[in-house]
Amino acid sequence: MQTLHFKRTFTFLLMLFTAISCSKEYENEANPTPPSDTNITYAKHVKPILDQNCISCHGGNTPVANLRLTTYEEAKASAKSQKLVQYIFGLQGAPIMPPSGKMSFEKTQTIENWVDQGLKE
Repeated sequence: MQTLHFKRTFTFLLMLFTAISCSKEYENEANPTPPSDTNITYAKHVKPILDQNCISCHGGNTPVANLRLTTYEEAKASAKSQKLVQYIFGLQGAPIMPPSGKMSFEKTQTIENWVDQGLKE
Protein backbone atom coordinates (compact mmCIF):
# COMPACT_ATOMS: atom_id res chain seq x y z
CA MET A 1 0.00 0.00 0.00
CA GLN A 2 2.83 2.40 0.86
CA THR A 3 4.51 1.64 -2.47
CA LEU A 4 1.35 2.61 -4.37
CA HIS A 5 1.09 5.85 -2.38
CA PHE A 6 4.76 6.61 -3.07
CA LYS A 7 4.31 5.98 -6.82
CA ARG A 8 1.25 8.25 -6.98
CA THR A 9 3.01 10.99 -5.04
CA PHE A 10 6.12 10.68 -7.19
CA THR A 11 4.05 10.76 -10.40
CA PHE A 12 2.10 13.80 -9.19
CA LEU A 13 5.28 15.68 -8.28
CA LEU A 14 6.89 14.79 -11.60
CA MET A 15 3.85 16.08 -13.52
CA LEU A 16 3.75 19.23 -11.41
CA PHE A 17 7.44 19.92 -11.95
CA THR A 18 7.07 19.36 -15.71
CA ALA A 19 4.07 21.69 -15.92
CA ILE A 20 5.86 24.42 -13.98
CA SER A 21 9.05 24.21 -16.02
CA CYS A 22 7.10 24.21 -19.31
CA SER A 23 5.02 27.21 -18.29
CA LYS A 24 8.12 29.12 -17.19
CA GLU A 25 9.84 28.26 -20.46
CA TYR A 26 6.86 29.56 -22.43
CA GLU A 27 6.61 32.64 -20.24
CA ASN A 28 10.25 33.49 -20.90
CA GLU A 29 9.73 33.16 -24.66
CA ALA A 30 6.68 35.42 -24.55
CA ASN A 31 8.26 37.97 -22.20
CA PRO A 32 12.03 37.76 -22.41
CA THR A 33 13.88 39.50 -19.66
CA PRO A 34 15.90 42.51 -20.77
CA PRO A 35 19.36 43.00 -19.34
CA SER A 36 18.78 43.82 -15.69
CA ASP A 37 22.26 44.91 -14.81
CA THR A 38 22.96 48.58 -14.38
CA ASN A 39 25.71 48.45 -16.93
CA ILE A 40 23.77 48.73 -20.18
CA THR A 41 25.94 50.58 -22.66
CA TYR A 42 25.42 52.03 -26.10
CA ALA A 43 28.29 50.09 -27.67
CA LYS A 44 27.44 46.66 -26.27
CA HIS A 45 23.64 46.69 -26.02
CA VAL A 46 22.00 49.60 -27.86
CA LYS A 47 24.06 50.08 -31.04
CA PRO A 48 23.37 46.53 -32.30
CA ILE A 49 19.63 47.11 -31.84
CA LEU A 50 19.73 50.46 -33.64
CA ASP A 51 21.92 49.02 -36.43
CA GLN A 52 19.47 46.17 -36.98
CA ASN A 53 16.23 48.15 -36.70
CA CYS A 54 16.82 51.86 -37.33
CA ILE A 55 19.92 52.71 -39.37
CA SER A 56 18.41 51.80 -42.74
CA CYS A 57 16.13 54.85 -42.40
CA HIS A 58 17.98 56.95 -39.81
CA GLY A 59 21.49 56.83 -41.20
CA GLY A 60 23.20 58.16 -44.27
CA ASN A 61 23.14 61.69 -45.68
CA THR A 62 19.37 62.22 -45.55
CA PRO A 63 17.91 60.41 -42.54
CA VAL A 64 14.13 60.16 -42.28
CA ALA A 65 12.60 62.91 -40.12
CA ASN A 66 16.09 64.42 -39.93
CA LEU A 67 16.78 61.93 -37.12
CA ARG A 68 20.18 60.31 -37.45
CA LEU A 69 21.13 57.41 -35.14
CA THR A 70 24.49 56.30 -36.50
CA THR A 71 26.71 57.39 -33.61
CA TYR A 72 26.59 57.43 -29.84
CA GLU A 73 26.26 61.22 -29.78
CA GLU A 74 23.32 61.15 -32.21
CA ALA A 75 21.52 58.38 -30.29
CA LYS A 76 22.19 60.16 -27.00
CA ALA A 77 20.79 63.45 -28.32
CA SER A 78 17.71 61.65 -29.63
CA ALA A 79 17.22 59.93 -26.28
CA LYS A 80 17.65 63.19 -24.35
CA SER A 81 15.04 64.89 -26.53
CA GLN A 82 12.77 61.89 -25.86
CA LYS A 83 12.31 61.26 -29.61
CA LEU A 84 13.95 57.83 -29.46
CA VAL A 85 11.59 56.44 -26.80
CA GLN A 86 8.55 58.22 -28.28
CA TYR A 87 8.99 56.52 -31.63
CA ILE A 88 9.96 53.12 -30.28
CA PHE A 89 6.83 52.97 -28.11
CA GLY A 90 4.53 55.15 -30.24
CA LEU A 91 4.02 57.71 -27.49
CA GLN A 92 2.35 61.12 -27.82
CA GLY A 93 0.92 60.30 -31.25
CA ALA A 94 4.24 59.26 -32.77
CA PRO A 95 4.10 56.28 -35.13
CA ILE A 96 5.67 53.11 -33.73
CA MET A 97 9.06 52.47 -35.25
CA PRO A 98 10.42 50.66 -37.07
CA PRO A 99 7.65 50.72 -39.68
CA SER A 100 8.04 46.97 -40.22
CA GLY A 101 6.61 46.43 -36.74
CA LYS A 102 7.33 47.01 -33.10
CA MET A 103 10.61 45.66 -31.81
CA SER A 104 10.61 42.83 -29.30
CA PHE A 105 9.99 43.51 -25.63
CA GLU A 106 13.62 42.70 -24.86
CA LYS A 107 14.95 45.25 -27.35
CA THR A 108 12.59 48.05 -26.35
CA GLN A 109 13.27 47.46 -22.66
CA THR A 110 17.01 47.42 -23.27
CA ILE A 111 16.80 50.86 -24.88
CA GLU A 112 14.49 52.16 -22.17
CA ASN A 113 16.82 50.84 -19.45
CA TRP A 114 19.80 52.45 -21.21
CA VAL A 115 18.01 55.81 -21.13
CA ASP A 116 16.94 55.35 -17.49
CA GLN A 117 20.48 54.38 -16.49
CA GLY A 118 22.06 57.53 -17.84
CA LEU A 119 22.92 56.82 -21.50
CA LYS A 120 26.28 55.12 -20.89
CA GLU A 121 28.60 54.98 -23.85
